[in-house]
Amino acid sequence: MEENPHWKCINPGCRHEWASRGWRPKNLRCPKCHSSYVLEKAVFNEAVAEDRKVLDYADANADTKVMVRYEVYVNALGNVVRKLFPMLPFSPFQVIYEEALKERQNLN
Repeated sequence: MEENPHWKCINPGCRHEWASRGWRPKNLRCPKCHSSYVLEKAVFNEAVAEDRKVLDYADANADTKVMVRYEVYVNALGNVVRKLFPMLPFSPFQVIYEEALKERQNLN
């Protein structure tokens, strides 16, 4: 287990990354925007990698149905998250999706 884990703010207006001191801070908030919308960096990177796999698959098959199904899937997940966390002012998948697109562009 990592001694000082790294965190990523999933607030679309911030996206700050930092390392915390100690494994489980008492009150985990982004030091830049002070929101509590944070994910462990490793979890965020796994989500971005999975998102990129779906985007690569859709490009390889050049099938618009795949992208439509993917968008429906992401929207459905977003609806579940919004129901669980009704005060969340954004889609947490927005940052993950944009990061996956950015990684794909950097590879090409």
